[in-house]
Amino acid sequence: MEKFSANEFLLNPDEFILDKEMIKKIIKAIKNRWRKSNVSLIKNGQYIAALTALEGAIYFTNEEVIKNIFSDIMLGFNNLLLINAQKKALGETPNVKLLFDITMKKLESGELFNESRKK
Repeated sequence: MEKFSANEFLLNPDEFILDKEMIKKIIKAIKNRWRKSNVSLIKNGQYIAALTALEGAIYFTNEEVIKNIFSDIMLGFNNLLLINAQKKALGETPNVKLLFDITMKKLESGELFNESRKK
């Protein structure tokens, strides 16, 4: 088994960017899992069709746009995960809807972006 240093597993969410090929591999892995699933083909077929449409959109969109879109999506999710972890560490029960609404307002206003991403 290949060994990694601890630093190789540390990701700075502001610098971690999914490129087109990474996103296509993620979609392919999900589609393969759904194809192999015991869930009805009709139900999974709907999911697979939606991912296929997403693949088409990704194929026809340039790399820079894809990176920016998925960076913004990840930024929102990372913020939600961070706040959730902080609340749980304080022994609080997070209000998911409220946290989501706050995160969406910050995402829309640009408050979540680091200096290198501000436009």
